[in-house]
Amino acid sequence: MKYGPLELLVVGVLTYYLIKGIMFLGMWVGLGRMTEVGKERAAKQAEERRIKREKRDQRARDNANPKY
Repeated sequence: MKYGPLELLVVGVLTYYLIKGIMFLGMWVGLGRMTEVGKERAAKQAEERRIKREKRDQRARDNANPKY
């Protein structure tokens, strides 16, 4: 079966937009995952800073009250 230039153009355009849509969807999912990982990392770092601050404050309180 022979296809004319119009049919080939339509198939080409539809293929282009299909591939473009799949790529866009992949990037959307990837960006969502990256955002989620970033939030988890930020929460973990905040918790580590909180723990370090508590230890530092505890040492400061211990040093402020000398034990004779």
